[in-house]
Amino acid sequence: PELSRETFRVRSHCATQAEARDYSATLTLKGGIARQIECPLFILMGKQDRLVDWRHAQRLADEVSGPVELLYVEDGNHIANNRPWRWRALSADWMAQQLGLPRQ
Repeated sequence: PELSRETFRVRSHCATQAEARDYSATLTLKGGIARQIECPLFILMGKQDRLVDWRHAQRLADEVSGPVELLYVEDGNHIANNRPWRWRALSADWMAQQLGLPRQ
């Protein structure tokens, strides 16, 4: 969507859409970089995401060295923002567990 492209352009400090497109091509976890992630990782992916193919979440989960929790929201859009009740409590519980906090 145009709004997403413009947001990326502004936040990446690019002057034009063409410059932002070229810059975005440099952002990758290829080449083993993802294997350097050793900390616990919670990956949330909406399967209806129009910006990022949901299969990328599994690829990332397969690459990282540390423990991974992968959650798909079948009818979720980008970051499953349209279905927060399906993941917010789960992600909060996951974070509390990582921090060693007692369950309430």
